[in-house]
Amino acid sequence: MLRRSFAALPSGLPGGRGVLFTLCDANCRSVLESWVLDLESGEARLLNADVAQSWYSATGHLVYVRPDGGVFAVPFDLGALELAGAAVPVLEGVKVDQLIVPDFALSPGGMLMMIAGPTGTALTAAQAVWVARDGTATPIDPDWTFDPGGNVGWVMSPDARRLAVKILSDAGDDVWIKELEQGPLSRLTFHGEREQRPGWTPDGQSVTFVSDRAGQMDLYMKRADGTGPAELLLDLDVPIWEASWSPDGTWLVVRVGGTAEAQRDILGIRPGTDSVPVPLAATEFQEIAPALSPDVRWLAYASDETGRSEVYVRPFPDTDGGKWQVSTDGGRSPLWAHSGRELFYVNGAGEMVAAQVVTTPSFSVGERRVLFPIRAGYVNSNNHRAYNVSPDDQRFLMVRFAGSGDEDDAPGALIVVENFFEELKAKVGN
Repeated sequence: MLRRSFAALPSGLPGGRGVLFTLCDANCRSVLESWVLDLESGEARLLNADVAQSWYSATGHLVYVRPDGGVFAVPFDLGALELAGAAVPVLEGVKVDQLIVPDFALSPGGMLMMIAGPTGTALTAAQAVWVARDGTATPIDPDWTFDPGGNVGWVMSPDARRLAVKILSDAGDDVWIKELEQGPLSRLTFHGEREQRPGWTPDGQSVTFVSDRAGQMDLYMKRADGTGPAELLLDLDVPIWEASWSPDGTWLVVRVGGTAEAQRDILGIRPGTDSVPVPLAATEFQEIAPALSPDVRWLAYASDETGRSEVYVRPFPDTDGGKWQVSTDGGRSPLWAHSGRELFYVNGAGEMVAAQVVTTPSFSVGERRVLFPIRAGYVNSNNHRAYNVSPDDQRFLMVRFAGSGDEDDAPGALIVVENFFEELKAKVGN
């Protein structure tokens, strides 16, 4: 079994014989394989490589999608759980997202559904852009592209002159510093493990990031100029997936969990004062994407407590003192305006929203105004904020993939094929 490998995208075989699944490395880039788990023996075995996801077809084939969006079929021995012939191409052009998950489904009855669009190959070249309140996008540095890998991770420095960004390269996941707008790019971390989701200290002198260099995702800090070693900042019993300092530098707010053993929760700690973190939003539901207001009096976050993700605000640090729901039709990724008079978030339709808020003497929500739709091809995340806002609150720093410019931003076409098994038989035989 591969070190730091992840099993995902399971698909059951008829009669409970086994389960197909995808095995990939931390970013689903250098390793991407199709495996089968024999439910009788408990043994897992490799079927083929360079596969994003596989399904069993009643025609006696495995149908699978590659990272480049190509669809293939290969004969499969259901009794032996083994491939039984050569693969044949059957379709192409399936949309594959940045996590190398194909927008493709095959029903047991033979109906196929897919979305046509950019492939995982194109998704290795991303570009940072400024997006105005009307949705107009302008490249920050037209000559710079990068591979964001499978996890969102970029944040502007407090003075908005630098960008700390997680980049996937042949060396693995590392944090880099990009001088804005068209300045140089320099590598900050060199450990060789996953270094992700950077953040800045309030003075802009150091960068925090999470890393599994010790076996679990812990929080580290390193000077932004690259001098000196990385310092372990916080090590908990559960993995830490994101962290941010309060604007006054007093509190460190972290989001933990996200494993089978631990729910996603939001905790807070005052380094040098507290010995253990205190729960800020920690329930049986999933609480993610914490954001503190500029005056450090309010905590915004997203939770699925209603059955779908919505944005909430609580007083800080006494989060038991009240709770207000800000979004009304789905919401995630909240971020306060620097003015403190607006709270931005992405609604359930994938649109950027600016909610007018009053924070003194108490909290209330006014108009919720849709600013622009987040177009197809822009990097997105359900668990982590995928945008920053400029100091004047008029532009959003976002990331889009190559080939997803404003002139070609429409979502891909939804394609439905009925009786796909008949088409499959014609192409590959019975």
